[in-house]
Amino acid sequence: MSEKTIDKFRNELEAYIDFDLLDCLNNDFGSSEKEYQVYLADLKKECLRTEPKQSAVILRELSETQFKIYDTLASKWSWNPYLEVVFGVLSKKDTKNYYLSVNEFIPRPSFLDYSSLPVERAIETRSLTLEQYVESFGCLSEKEALVFLYQLCEAVSILHQEDFIHGDISPCNILLTDRFSWENDFDRFSGIHQKISVKLIDFDITKSVEISNHTITSAVGTFPYAAPEIIDFKNPTDRADMYSLGCIFCFMLTGKSPKDAGWNEIAGNWNKEIYRIFADCTANYEFRYASPSELKKDIRRLLCYPDNCFCKIIKKIPGFRNRNPIKMVLFLHSFGIYRIGISAFEEIVPDPSELVLFSMIFYVLFILMWFDVFDYGWKYPEWHHLKKLSPVMAFFIKLTLIAILGGMFVLAICLS
Repeated sequence: MSEKTIDKFRNELEAYIDFDLLDCLNNDFGSSEKEYQVYLADLKKECLRTEPKQSAVILRELSETQFKIYDTLASKWSWNPYLEVVFGVLSKKDTKNYYLSVNEFIPRPSFLDYSSLPVERAIETRSLTLEQYVESFGCLSEKEALVFLYQLCEAVSILHQEDFIHGDISPCNILLTDRFSWENDFDRFSGIHQKISVKLIDFDITKSVEISNHTITSAVGTFPYAAPEIIDFKNPTDRADMYSLGCIFCFMLTGKSPKDAGWNEIAGNWNKEIYRIFADCTANYEFRYASPSELKKDIRRLLCYPDNCFCKIIKKIPGFRNRNPIKMVLFLHSFGIYRIGISAFEEIVPDPSELVLFSMIFYVLFILMWFDVFDYGWKYPEWHHLKKLSPVMAFFIKLTLIAILGGMFVLAICLS
């Protein structure tokens, strides 16, 4: 079928595509014996006047089930810079049905120095997968991995808005390309993300989601990056993509999936904020991120301040950790009350013992906050889950714990 399918559409495509230069990509990224082939097709020169940079397209042979998915994506598509574009689909019914999609070709980044790579790590393909990049250039820094994870969240959110899950998010299905010229909030950090962005591709096993119970009828995926409920056939959910994103995050930092790297090694080597992102992606269903927007919120919290000593101190202060205006005002208000209290004690109480006690309480609480004693989410997923379900309840629980600790400290001083 593979050789005949592309020939079935020769009359429709030969005005735009040079069939003599078709390149079968299955030989590069998969088995050449697959029933449905993927081709890189160069456009003819006369077709490049309007968009000279788009010099090629991807032609993908489809099954009938895949055709329905690609047709829906092409007709309902909301363009996103981090998601492969499906330009359109073709179908022809003969003695058997033939289907073909025309997709965006994503060229490899131009700024990387490919010539300096040793022979065993040389990259000859015109596209660059995340797997190829890590194997040839090494792992990403934490900031770079967070930015790329944020971009993947943008891509996955488009699919979820259309009630689809990708189902096969893996390093082979993520391509790197030159970044668009517009600026973003993450340019304050140095790294390859200033020149490169990622694109999620390959919707061959994308499935629609049953809105009533958030389940999908069937799913398969790349084993090291697939959610446990997919592997165990336990009613896969629309949160399967969130699990895969956590595994991709681990791969960007270590060059391995978490199933290969070892969970204990990951927990011991990463700082708690980075580990929390990974843990909330790969947790059990009830504790896992419910949507890409939740993950994006936590990533922005980690990337909201530049890397300098002042900002590292600011990030330890409640309210300033995620730049929440209400919490920032509350903290500054409490600090103002503290200053008023000092002035009152200095004028009214000649004995400085009460002033010392008041100051010690404040500084003890500040030290506890500095060491994140009140930040339970990274240690206890249940607490982080409560914060998502009821932020107000979690806030009052935290205030109660602070009041109890402060009261116990005052009582201990008085008794002594």
